[in-house]
Amino acid sequence: MSSLELRVALLSGEEATVVLPRISSVDTLRKRAQDMLNNSIGKLITTAGVLLQGSASLESAGLSDGDVVTALVQEGALVATEAAFAFIRPDGSVVTWGDPDSGGDSRAVQEDLRDVVQIKAAGAAFAAIRRDGSVVTWGCRGLGGDSSRVRSQLRHVNQIQANMDAFAAITEDGRVVAWGDPEAGGDCSLVSDQLHDVKQIQSTMRAFAALRADGRVVTWGDEECGGDCTDVRHELENVRKIAGGQGNFAFAAITALGRIVVWDGLDSAVHETGLDNIEYFYLSDPYRWVAATEDGCLALRLTSRQGNAVLKVPDFGTKMQSLDKASVALIQRDGTVEFWGCAVPQPLRDELRDVLHIQRTDRAFAAIRSDDSVVTWGNPRDGGDRCAVQQQLTNIKAIQSNRCAFAAIREDGTVVTWGDT
Repeated sequence: MSSLELRVALLSGEEATVVLPRISSVDTLRKRAQDMLNNSIGKLITTAGVLLQGSASLESAGLSDGDVVTALVQEGALVATEAAFAFIRPDGSVVTWGDPDSGGDSRAVQEDLRDVVQIKAAGAAFAAIRRDGSVVTWGCRGLGGDSSRVRSQLRHVNQIQANMDAFAAITEDGRVVAWGDPEAGGDCSLVSDQLHDVKQIQSTMRAFAALRADGRVVTWGDEECGGDCTDVRHELENVRKIAGGQGNFAFAAITALGRIVVWDGLDSAVHETGLDNIEYFYLSDPYRWVAATEDGCLALRLTSRQGNAVLKVPDFGTKMQSLDKASVALIQRDGTVEFWGCAVPQPLRDELRDVLHIQRTDRAFAAIRSDDSVVTWGNPRDGGDRCAVQQQLTNIKAIQSNRCAFAAIREDGTVVTWGDT
């Protein structure tokens, strides 16, 4: 097995030389580099300006022996369960607030919450990955907050995925460790012999799907939420990506031929997109999705007057956001937002310019613009009305949400919240 020697450099000029097998993941590179540089690394970027995806192998990411990769130190990050928030400070410590039973109270594990590089949220529990690859959990014990059953296996963890009631982690050697509600995928023992060389995990509301390096897909958890892929298993070959979502009941697999294979507990379907090399994909449910290539060819399937179509969108960007079960917002390269499947008042369209990101609660939306201001719309009680905090919504770097409230991180590290208390 051949190896790559890569130089990972901070913007300060400090750098480390890392030697890894070509099939190692970008997450493994990031973890090794942050250990050597003694810094929490958030992102890795090539000299060409390409952001490296954590689940990709070094080889598939196009890295060659002797390449230089730029490491960006992790800034503060915010995540949310259904009723609580957790904020990773730049120094790797964590502060939480909200419903204690949903992870808002982390005092029992506070001493362990140091050197944290990533947090994932289930419906009522959090799981944090530390710099050394260990994992700390808290929140509702039966829904992922208690990982004591698998604690000895939670070492050298590269990434974690969550559904509403369980977690699944990928370790450095491509194995999977699961905990939480067994019926929701918190127990993967029935498929453990198939869970090897895993490079990506996605979730629905109560199930998981893992993509292996050989392009095969393994599922487990609640059958009604896609935990059983028997009906489409023959279609799940040469899969490039998988998609799901905590609020979904369905999974989707994107094959090398540009086909979209979708399944849940009740139905399955195979859609021909006519697109090669699909890079971006958003799934709402088995019959509503949007897919796009790097050069802007777009395929949509929505329950709307647009129906099914393959379109050319010259200014298509790389960000898609589901607004509800029947509509999708596309953030285009010029920062404007194109809506499919819904009518949008002109005054709101006028405000939605230079948009970088859109976040949602159950019934409201918030967009960050390039000037670090925020635009909101939707149900006032669920965060659609920002008037009470408008003066504080400046220099905003990130927004997170739960079902009925938003929390925004300002440049100075303070947090602004609005919505249902």
